[in-house]
Amino acid sequence: MKKQMMLWVGIAQVTCCYAEVRDYNNNVLVPPRRNIVLFNNATNVFQLIKANSPLRQWAVNQRKGNQAGGGVLKLASAAAGTQTVVRAAVVNPDQTLTVAGSIVSGTYILVARLFQNESGTDSSYLNTSNTNTITGNTGAQLITSLVPDLSGGYYLGGYANGGGVTKGILGHVDNQGVFITSFGSNGIQQTLGVTVGYIGGIARQSTGNIVYAGISVLGGNLVVGRVTSSGAIDTTFTIYNATSTGINIPALTNPLGIAVDNQDRIIVVGADLTPNIVVARFNPNGGLDTTFNATGATPGVFKVAGDGYAVALLADNSIIAAGDDNGGAPFNFKIIKVTPQGSLDTTFGNGTGMVTSNPIPGNAGNNANAYAVTVMPNGNIVAVGPAVNAGGAGNTNFGIVMVSPAGVLFPQFFTTGYFAYSFATNPNTNAYTVSYQGGIDPSLVVGGYDAAGAGSAYGLILADPLNG
Repeated sequence: MKKQMMLWVGIAQVTCCYAEVRDYNNNVLVPPRRNIVLFNNATNVFQLIKANSPLRQWAVNQRKGNQAGGGVLKLASAAAGTQTVVRAAVVNPDQTLTVAGSIVSGTYILVARLFQNESGTDSSYLNTSNTNTITGNTGAQLITSLVPDLSGGYYLGGYANGGGVTKGILGHVDNQGVFITSFGSNGIQQTLGVTVGYIGGIARQSTGNIVYAGISVLGGNLVVGRVTSSGAIDTTFTIYNATSTGINIPALTNPLGIAVDNQDRIIVVGADLTPNIVVARFNPNGGLDTTFNATGATPGVFKVAGDGYAVALLADNSIIAAGDDNGGAPFNFKIIKVTPQGSLDTTFGNGTGMVTSNPIPGNAGNNANAYAVTVMPNGNIVAVGPAVNAGGAGNTNFGIVMVSPAGVLFPQFFTTGYFAYSFATNPNTNAYTVSYQGGIDPSLVVGGYDAAGAGSAYGLILADPLNG
């Protein structure tokens, strides 16, 4: 008899066992190959390269404990002085991990699937039969977000630079990491009908359509749009390309949160220049939902002081937004809970609707910014981002804060409710993404990058800070 376990991904229940892997529709999947997809900037070609051994061992030393480097995976850059960045990471139902970002300082986009507890190398280095061509992109490339499809593949969002112009891009890869050529043009949609200079986040509606949040140009308007599952611009969607939310992205390093609730409404979280954490809700087919914060200065938009970067949703459509308090001395993580009606939830954060915390408290220079947030099955909320240790070596750490469903620090997490981890001496380290790994060995998976000394930088995965 097969031994089975139940895994929950979002609101979809997935049944799997040790002998087979099933997708969101309960269909049996062929186990995915161990692939990495690189965009070759010089030849404008996507190359499918099989992953080597280190990419398949992300959880071998999963328990961090007191082991030196335990639970840490480094995705090395190609050469000294270049940088690998992990901007998105998703734990799959089969407990593999899909990561995305860029390598070689943005010369290539990165999409890789990492396997647990495996060893050995792949003798086939390059599969030249799987290529996709993109023309006109000669500058930086970056994937900022991943969303699972229903067949084990992923939709991608990010940006690429061509001819000195940065533009938002969307893509679609199958469960073997190969770009699906029927999506857009050769697997990429880069002509979105409006001037989208950056896509900070994507989400999938129940119809299979993909919504995105981006910025028209740096320092410009928020853009919220939609494409069909095949990458075509959805002309039934009212594109938002305006300034009424106030959301602004002054730099491509700033994340932008987007999610879809169980009524297919679209929630975007960002920051304006005041600064405020901005939460905007859009109707399923576009346009601000004016029933959200209906009596506010701008119906459809809720604001509170701080900077907003990330969003997660609860089953009742309450909104968790994360960022920082922009306090100045120092900046602290800030997590707010907003009701479905568009006001602070006073059952959260000791009646305030918010909680602030710093992964490295005690110094006015210890600035911390929550760049990603997730909700665990038990309702606990986890926010991650960069945290400066100004009182120590001046290095930036992976910062993690966990609060209870009621919005108070969760003391069982590292006895304080917060945790910081430094990977090298005086690095420039940022955490950009967090995912929860369930199953028989639950843990958190945090991704970002680490500039290790004066040479190359590494994309990093930190697994299982749950058990420090």
